[in-house]
Amino acid sequence: MLYHQSIKNIKKLNKKINAGILFVGNPANVASLAKDSNANFLFPRFDFVDSDLVNNAHKNNIKVFVWNIDDVENLGKMMRLKVNGIASNKPDVVVKYFKSQKS
Repeated sequence: MLYHQSIKNIKKLNKKINAGILFVGNPANVASLAKDSNANFLFPRFDFVDSDLVNNAHKNNIKVFVWNIDDVENLGKMMRLKVNGIASNKPDVVVKYFKSQKS
């Protein structure tokens, strides 16, 4: 994939820059793609994330940030999978979820 080469090139210019791979779907061996391109994280759409993806990424020291978590059910699922971060169009839903976890 061409843009993985772009990440490699960017990292050669400045190793301090964090870079990741944004994707939809289930690319074959995505953690290896990230590792080979020197990416620091994966950024998959949430509905393609499962425990295998998260565990494989974490074993390779690659963080997983998911997008667009806009409901409590899927947010809970992603937290149970131990993703490293989320993106949401509905921050009020995210705040409500985390407040409910404190009680």
